[in-house]
Amino acid sequence: MFKKYLIKIKHNAFLKDNLILFIGSFLAGALGFFYHFYMGRILGVEAYGILGTILAGFYLINASFVNTLQTSIAKFSSEFHATQEQGKIKYLLIRSFKKLFLIGVLLFVISLFLVGWLSEFLHIEKDLLYVSGSIFLLFLLIPVGRGFMQGIQDFKALSLNYVIEGVMKLGLGVLFVYFGYKVMGAIVAVILTYVIAILFFWQPLKKFLQVEATPFPTKNIYIYSVPVFLMITSITLFFSLDVILVKHFFTETEAGIYSALSLLGKIIFFGTLSISQVMFPKVSSQHASGKKTTKTFYLSLAVVSLFSACALLVYAFLPKLLVTILFGKEFFLMIPLVAWFGLFISIITIVYLTSFYLISLNKFKFIGILLLFNILQIIMIYFYHTSISLVIKMQIILMALLLLTIFLFNLKSFIIKTPKPFIKKQED
Repeated sequence: MFKKYLIKIKHNAFLKDNLILFIGSFLAGALGFFYHFYMGRILGVEAYGILGTILAGFYLINASFVNTLQTSIAKFSSEFHATQEQGKIKYLLIRSFKKLFLIGVLLFVISLFLVGWLSEFLHIEKDLLYVSGSIFLLFLLIPVGRGFMQGIQDFKALSLNYVIEGVMKLGLGVLFVYFGYKVMGAIVAVILTYVIAILFFWQPLKKFLQVEATPFPTKNIYIYSVPVFLMITSITLFFSLDVILVKHFFTETEAGIYSALSLLGKIIFFGTLSISQVMFPKVSSQHASGKKTTKTFYLSLAVVSLFSACALLVYAFLPKLLVTILFGKEFFLMIPLVAWFGLFISIITIVYLTSFYLISLNKFKFIGILLLFNILQIIMIYFYHTSISLVIKMQIILMALLLLTIFLFNLKSFIIKTPKPFIKKQED
C-alpha cells in the first residue's frame, strides 16, 4: 500500500514537488525552531524577549522585501523558463544581483541613523541594533537565487538551500552563545548564515550564466512587484507587529512569553509555507498558458487545512508537554494560550495561500482589504491590551473576518477556469 502511494507521488509533479520542498522546508524550519528553543532555554525569558523582538524585525524585513522579490522573480522566470527564453533569465539574474546589492548598501546606511530611536522605543541596547543593521547588506540577495530556483521549479536545489541555512544558523548560534556572546552571538549567527546560503546559489544557477544574456524591458517586473510587496508586507505585519507592540506595552516577562507563543504558533505557518511556494509558479504557468488554475488552488488549500487541523489538535491537547520540552518550566504561563495562538496563525496561513493564488492570477484589489485590517489590528492592540489573552483572541476574530471578506469580495476569482494572461511572450 505504501509503495503504491510512493509511485503515485513520483508520477504526479504537483505532489512530488510539494513533498520535496516540504521536506526541505520542514527540516529547515525544525532546525530554526531548535535554534529558538535553545536560545529560550539558555538566555532566559527577558533576554529571549530582546532576541525575539529583533528577530521579529528581521522577519518583517525579510518577509516584506525578500518574499516580494522572490515572488516577483519566480513569477517572471517561470514564464521565461516555460517559453525557453534562457537568455532573459540570465539578464534578469545578473541585473537583479547588481541592483539589489546597491540598494542593500543604501538601506544599511539609513538603518544606522534609526538606531537611537529604535533603542529608546524597544528598550534594546544600541550595539545589538547596529550589528543587526548589517543584515541589509545581504538579505536582498537571498531572494534572487531562491526566486530563480522556484521559478524554474528546481525544488531540490531550493529545498537544499533552505536546509543549509537551517543547519548553519543552529550550529553557529549554539557555538557563539556557548562561548558567552549571548544575544549578540545569536544575532551574528543569523547574519553569517545568509552569507553561506548565498554562496550555495552558484551550482543550480550556473547553467543559466553560460548562455548569452538577452536584454528585455523590466517595467512589468517593477509594476508587478509593488502590489506583491504590499500584500506580503501586510500579511507579515499580522504576525510580526503584534510581537513588537507587546514588547512595547507589556513587561519584559510577558514580552518573552508572547515571543515564545509566537514562535510555537509559527510552526503551523512555516510547516505550510512550501505549499504556497509550489502552488505559485505552477498557477502562474497555468495562468500564462490560459489553463485551469482552480484545481491546483483547492488541492493546496486542502493540504494546508489538513496540516493546520492536525497541529491544532496537538496544541489543544498537549500544550504542557510542548512547552516543557521546547521551552521549560519558566514559560508555563503560556500553556493556556498555546491553542488560541495556533488558531490565530492557522487562519493567517489560509489568508497567505489565498493571497498568493490571487496575485498569481494578477488580482490585486484585495490588497486594500489587507491594509485596512492592518490598521484595525494596530488600533485594537493599542486600545485593548489589558492581557495577552485578550490580544490573541481579538486577533483571531479579526483574521476570521479578514478571510471571509477576501473570499466574498473575490468570489469570481475562485471559479474562473481560464483567466486572461497578464503578459505575453515578448519579441526579441
